[in-house]
Amino acid sequence: MTLHYETRSSDHPLIDTIMVGEIGASQLVQRPAEPRWHLIVLDGPGPDRVVLAGPKSTAAEFAVPGDVRGTWVQLRLGAHVSGMRMSDLVDAEITLADRGRRTFELRGSRVEIQEDDDAEAMVGKLVGDGVLAFDPIVARALSGVSSAVPERTVRHRIRSSTGQSREQIRQIERAKQAAALITTTALPLAVVAAEAGYTDQPHLTRSIKRWLGRTPGQLRVDG
Repeated sequence: MTLHYETRSSDHPLIDTIMVGEIGASQLVQRPAEPRWHLIVLDGPGPDRVVLAGPKSTAAEFAVPGDVRGTWVQLRLGAHVSGMRMSDLVDAEITLADRGRRTFELRGSRVEIQEDDDAEAMVGKLVGDGVLAFDPIVARALSGVSSAVPERTVRHRIRSSTGQSREQIRQIERAKQAAALITTTALPLAVVAAEAGYTDQPHLTRSIKRWLGRTPGQLRVDG
């Protein structure tokens, strides 16, 4: 698979990152678990144009179409669609507009399709129309910031906003942190395990395999 992409940050408070890329030949690839959801704009021979892609609860193989240019807008943890049960979006995708259309609709909001540097405009329109909302308590809790809000309420709000439990999100994020250490440093895997908070190297290996679909050794070779 030929994949060329660039990732940038965003100054929009609901957006984590924006990735713009081109995919050459189609191929099966290993997709890691991801607690965040995406608004995706695709431009290619496939049928989908705008897709709402939910969080991924586990690593899995999926088919990537070839000859596609896309913009992937990753929303922050705590961002959610108002009135939507976010658990229904986990491991699911919703097509919002087919190929060739210049607008899409989400819960009554009509949005002009934007790509690349204008991706923030789509999210801004959805926020302005009251379709997208953000729960700062969820964002703070998942960042490890203490709160006066009762723990039971925090757990409920995390589940409502993300469709996932705090523990599952924590485990996925820890695996991603460990993967970054594996691919960007030469630290021994036992040291990586300790740095990422695992009890030992076998625990690290099991976690990386479960959530990212790879072994630490494969990540280090590819990195």
